[in-house]
Amino acid sequence: MKTILAPTDFSPAATNAVRFAFMIAQELHARLKICHVMDEIPYAVVPGHDGYGGEADNENWKNTEKELAFLQNSLPLRGNDGSYAPEISTIVGAGTVAKGVMEIFRTSGGGVVVIGASGKNFWKRLFYGSATGSLIGLSTFPLILVPESFMTRPIKKIAFATDLHADDIALLGNLAEFARYFNAELLIAHVVDAPGQQAKQINLFLDEITDRLCYPKIYYRCIFNENTDDGLNWLSEHGEIDLLTMVHRKNSWLHPSHCRKISAHPKVPLMILPENLTQLFF
Repeated sequence: MKTILAPTDFSPAATNAVRFAFMIAQELHARLKICHVMDEIPYAVVPGHDGYGGEADNENWKNTEKELAFLQNSLPLRGNDGSYAPEISTIVGAGTVAKGVMEIFRTSGGGVVVIGASGKNFWKRLFYGSATGSLIGLSTFPLILVPESFMTRPIKKIAFATDLHADDIALLGNLAEFARYFNAELLIAHVVDAPGQQAKQINLFLDEITDRLCYPKIYYRCIFNENTDDGLNWLSEHGEIDLLTMVHRKNSWLHPSHCRKISAHPKVPLMILPENLTQLFF
C-alpha cells in the first residue's frame, strides 16, 4: 500500500490540499501522511537529539505536533457513503523544506506528494529560488499542486498535456491505470498554433496509443493557440477537467518554464510527473 504525503504550513491553501489528498487516498486505498518541515531548525531530527535548538524549539515542535493532530482530526473517518477510511498519520521533520519533504517521502514509502498551490511561505520557498532548490526540479515522484480556491470533488476527467514525445506513451499507460480507480475520462491534450500542424506526428502518436493502451475512456483533443501556456490555461478553465497532468521535461515543448508558469497559478489541481518516471504511485 502506497502513502500519499501532504506537506502543510497550516495555511488555508495547504489545508485544502490535505482534503484533496484525503480524497485520493480514499480512492486508491492508500495511507495518508500529513507532515510539516520546520526549516528554521537546520540540523534537528527530533527533540532531544544533538543540534536541537533548546527549550523554545522543543516547545515549537510540540505545538506543531498539536497542530498536525488537530488537522488530522478535522478529516472525516470515512466518506458519507461509507467509503474506504484511509490510515492517517502525522510527522514533523526538520531541515530545509524541499529536502525534508523528500526524506519523509523516501522513508514513508510515498507514492505522491500533494501540496497547496499557495501559502504563507511554503510555496515561495519551495518553487521560486530558495536556497533549498526547487522540489519540481529535485523530485523523482509525482507532485500534485492544489489551488487554494479549488473545491475538492471526484476526479471524472484527467487531462494529459503532451508534446507527442515517445516517452509519453508509457506515462499515459500508467496514467490510464490511475484513471481506472476513478472511472475517469483521460483526455490527451496537445497545443498547436493552427489546424494541420504536426498532422503526421499526431497520427503516429495516436496509432501508438491505440496499439499499446487498453482503456475505453481515452481520447485526444487538439487545442489551437499560439501560446502554449494560454492554451493549457484555456483547457483548465473551459475543458471541464478535474486534474491537469504535465511532464517536467527539459528542452522540449513542455519546457520546465511551462510547468512553472502553470504551477504559479493553476486553475485546477496540477500533477507534475518527472520525465524519467517509470510507474505511478498506485
